[in-house]
Amino acid sequence: MASGSRLGQVHRGWAHVARPGWGSAVGEVALLAVVLLVFTRLHAAAGTDVAAATSNADALQSIEQGLHLNVELAMNRWLA
Repeated sequence: MASGSRLGQVHRGWAHVARPGWGSAVGEVALLAVVLLVFTRLHAAAGTDVAAATSNADALQSIEQGLHLNVELAMNRWLA
């Protein structure tokens, strides 16, 4: 019988932790705001030079082909 009462205590502890409240909602909104801020800063820092991006992509593809790697196919198979 003693183990049953301990189990009840553990269950009550989990029920208390799993219950969502305003504190967790505020924390999630704050985390979302931080992620949005970081994304915005990184996007602004990346620039909009399409020619440079295309050149980098071509260089990366030629390196992959030279090493006989097919990263895109492997990712597609993994995700499918």
